[in-house]
Amino acid sequence: MCFQPVAEARAGSVPCGALTDGDAPVFAVFSPDGKRLLVVAGPDGSQTRSVYVVDSDTGAVRVVGPDEVTDLSDGEPARWVLSSVAWSVDGSSVVIVPHTDGDAGPVLSVDLAQGATTEIARLPADLANGQPSVWTARNGMALVNNKGADRQTLWWLDPATGSVEGIGRFPDESGSLVLSAADPLGRSVLTCPRKVDGRLGATVGVLVASRRPTRVLPDSTSCAGAVFSPDGGHLALTAQLDAGYSLIVMEVSTGRRVLTVPLPVAEPSVPPYLTWLGDVVVAADVSGEWSAPSLVLRLGP
Repeated sequence: MCFQPVAEARAGSVPCGALTDGDAPVFAVFSPDGKRLLVVAGPDGSQTRSVYVVDSDTGAVRVVGPDEVTDLSDGEPARWVLSSVAWSVDGSSVVIVPHTDGDAGPVLSVDLAQGATTEIARLPADLANGQPSVWTARNGMALVNNKGADRQTLWWLDPATGSVEGIGRFPDESGSLVLSAADPLGRSVLTCPRKVDGRLGATVGVLVASRRPTRVLPDSTSCAGAVFSPDGGHLALTAQLDAGYSLIVMEVSTGRRVLTVPLPVAEPSVPPYLTWLGDVVVAADVSGEWSAPSLVLRLGP
C-alpha cells in the first residue's frame, strides 16, 4: 500500500506499508488531516477483520485491537467481527461498532496515542449489526443502517448522555437512506433517499436540534457527494445541475454558492466520497464508473 504525493513526484522515496499476508482490504479512508489511512482488511471469506492504521508519510503500520494499539511487527494482528468503523472528527481516535450477539452492542472509541479503548454508547442490536454508515461530529455522530429491516431512519448518537434517537426518516418503507455527510460542529446531517428500484433522490439536510429537513440544492434532484470544511463554515457537493455534473461550494450560514466548477465526468450511480483538507477537495469514485479513481480539485487561485 503506497502513497504517491499529488503535488510533487518523489522518485525512490514513495512510502509504502504492508498488511499481514493474506489480508485483503475491504475498506479504506484517510484521517481528516490526511496523515493516516484507516484500512479494514482480512482473509477472503472470513467473518473477522483487522483494523489497520497506516502512516501516509512513512508507511508505518499499526493494528487497532480490542485491548490495545500495536505495531504490526508485534505478531498476528488482532481480529474483530466488525459492523462499522470510522474516524473521530479530529482524527485522534478510531470509532468501532463491533457485531453483537446480545440485545445491544457497544460503540467503542480507541485513542491512537494512548491505546485506550472507551465505550461511548450502546446501540440496539438491529442498529449495531446493520453495518451502519457512521459520520462523526464534535458533539455526536450520525448513523444510517445499511442492512436489516429499518434502513429508513437517520439516527443521532449523543455521547454525553449515551442516547441514540431518530432525527429523520424516509417514509417509503421499501426504500432506504444514504448518509452523505455531517457537519463537524454537529449542527446538521446530509442524507439522500433511495427508492426500492435503487434510484437516489435529492440531498436533504436535517438540523440536529430541531430535526427540520431542508432541500440543500433546490435546482437539483441529484444525490450529492458532500463534505463540510474542517471549520464547518462551508460545504462542498458534487451534484448534477442543468449545466452538468459540478462541484458546488456553499457558505453554510447563508446558503450562498461561492463556487461552481463543471467536472470532466458524468454523474455516477453512487455519489463519490469527498474529503477536504486546506484548499483541496478530493472526490473519490466508489462506483467504478469514472476513468480515473478520483478527482483532485484545488479551490484556491
